[in-house]
Amino acid sequence: MDTAQNTPSQTNRSMQVRIFFLFLFLFAASTKRSVSSWNDASRMATIQALVEQSTLVIDDTMFVDLTSDTYLYQGHTYSSKPPALAAMGALVYGSLHLAGITFEKNPSLAYYLITLLTIGSTSALGLVYFWKILIEFFGASLTWASVSTFIAGARTLILPYSTVFNSHVIVGSFLLIGSYYTFQFMKFDKIHHIVYSGMLFSLAASIDTSCYIFLPFAFFLFLRQSFKSALVFTLACIPLVLFFFGTNLYSSGSLLPPTLNAPLRTSIESPFTSENLSGLASHNDLSDLSIYAYHMLLGNRGLLSHSPILFFSLIGIYNLYQNRASQRLYIDSIILLAACGIFILLAICRTNNYSGDAFGVR
Repeated sequence: MDTAQNTPSQTNRSMQVRIFFLFLFLFAASTKRSVSSWNDASRMATIQALVEQSTLVIDDTMFVDLTSDTYLYQGHTYSSKPPALAAMGALVYGSLHLAGITFEKNPSLAYYLITLLTIGSTSALGLVYFWKILIEFFGASLTWASVSTFIAGARTLILPYSTVFNSHVIVGSFLLIGSYYTFQFMKFDKIHHIVYSGMLFSLAASIDTSCYIFLPFAFFLFLRQSFKSALVFTLACIPLVLFFFGTNLYSSGSLLPPTLNAPLRTSIESPFTSENLSGLASHNDLSDLSIYAYHMLLGNRGLLSHSPILFFSLIGIYNLYQNRASQRLYIDSIILLAACGIFILLAICRTNNYSGDAFGVR
């Protein structure tokens, strides 16, 4: 009896499902079960306050005394972290709370599930789109795309940062998926791809302020296509941009993000000042900056030192330059790489954490 053969699209969909669940199970086996940093505690405090008290004020949460990532405003304590990621976690915790899984009764299980279902699941989805980009836009074979995706997810910093509640991997996933839909629009000219891209890029920026760097570059990509495309992208970004600045104004009286508003920290004897706060810190001279750049990239806790597989990405960039089969894809990729380069330079120039306590900026 004849058996039906899977079509390429069916094979691809099947592989995407396998990739997602492979990494979700990997992250599930590794996800932390308790807060392990000020960063974790600060965001968990906001999640608890949103779900249980319908407020951003974290005065009466069980995490407020476990973090210094806070500030005082009008007599109340707030997390200094942008609330967008906490709002995503609150969607998960809201469902858990209805099921009776609360921070008060089941603190370890609640933290575990919030982290896995918010961070881990999004990271696994980002790896699916990484695979899709390799297949659909760079012509990689199924084998090479799958091997590359597994290495990226299991042998880089993606793995450890997918197991704790932080912003690094989730914003990377949103930027990657947003880039995928940008490329999709360039290929198929469908308006809904621009909308997806704008929502994802602005969501990443709402979670991590430094990701606002990517918005003008993405805008320029669409502007190269047409003014209408750039306008649609802008409109798609507006809701989350307004949310970002609106919550800043509501919780601090300023449009400036609390993470960059050093005077707010003086109210709580914060260890963070304009001299060491990421985004505000600086270096004494060029020599100091050069030494710091070395440690950020190649030193004891440098990005490339901890993920040497990234050297192959440099080879990939070179091959992209050498084999410019698609001029459109080549130029679009270079524009997005330029945004990444500026992002890295700002991390080097505006942070000064030699000890590695803030390893996440790598």
